[in-house]
Amino acid sequence: MNLLLIALLASLVVITILAGVISFYLTGKNVIVGSNTDGNNIVPTSGNQTCTYDQLKTEEVKVTGAGSDNPLNRTYTGKLVSIVAKISNSCLASSYPFTELIEVRNSAGETVFMASQNTTVSTNKQLIISTSWTPEKPGDYTIRAATLHCPQCLSYPPISNYAITVLDKT
Repeated sequence: MNLLLIALLASLVVITILAGVISFYLTGKNVIVGSNTDGNNIVPTSGNQTCTYDQLKTEEVKVTGAGSDNPLNRTYTGKLVSIVAKISNSCLASSYPFTELIEVRNSAGETVFMASQNTTVSTNKQLIISTSWTPEKPGDYTIRAATLHCPQCLSYPPISNYAITVLDKT
């Protein structure tokens, strides 16, 4: 019984921490914590190499039609679109790990879709990450993307934004 109680309490602590991290991301606020900072960002390390948020970042985010590279500024409810983020790495660390977060917010600022992908990128390379989204309701939406390479930290990089209008499919 005691082991079950300890496991339950440990699970609640983990859930609370994750909720706090997600909440900080969703508010769009940059929160600086910890002592390993360069004055603006928490500085994560990979081996002996350090990458800053200026070196490993989301260059742009856009919405395209499924199977197309052409950016869209409007689409229709029920129509599948691709959200594409371009990440660049000018850091000297090879195969640097990061998490790309992609979020869609409606005009009220509510999150209606979120996706993430954990991967690595080589030195002086760019990487394209995409996910699919099918808008359910008409309105104006903001697509937000951020490259996190210190997931255990509560400091976030600049967020790339993209606006799209969803029209009612008639």
